[in-house]
Amino acid sequence: MFTKKRLIVKTIIWRILAFAITLIIALIETGSFQDSSLISIIDFISKSFILYFYELYWLRVKYGIIEENGEKIRTKKRVFVKTAIWRILAMILTALTVFAITRDFKEAISISIYTMIAKTIFLFIYEFVWHRIKWGEINQKEDVEIEEF
Repeated sequence: MFTKKRLIVKTIIWRILAFAITLIIALIETGSFQDSSLISIIDFISKSFILYFYELYWLRVKYGIIEENGEKIRTKKRVFVKTAIWRILAMILTALTVFAITRDFKEAISISIYTMIAKTIFLFIYEFVWHRIKWGEINQKEDVEIEEF
């Protein structure tokens, strides 16, 4: 079981890291601090909410969870699939955000692709780090689910 506190902390930390990645890539691509800041802020806010519900959804998905010695284990395949699906959704959201701000289709595509590559690498590592952090996990022999505050 996971606590909501763990889920919230995990989401906030990732969104801060993702904000920094988006800001740097958007600044390099647009050359505009104003546009890159606006892109990053909108990206941060919208994806923070979406990622929270995405994590809730994955807490209920049994795919890629195996039992070893009475303990529920999340497999690398599960982490990979979860990461890949999120990155595709996030790339679409980034492209829409960039296009809404810049009205430049080429910039929207390039920023969304560059951020997807960078964030996919970082998110995959991030998921493995969180897999090793036991804070906020309760009785791993139970199904992986969420506990109320």
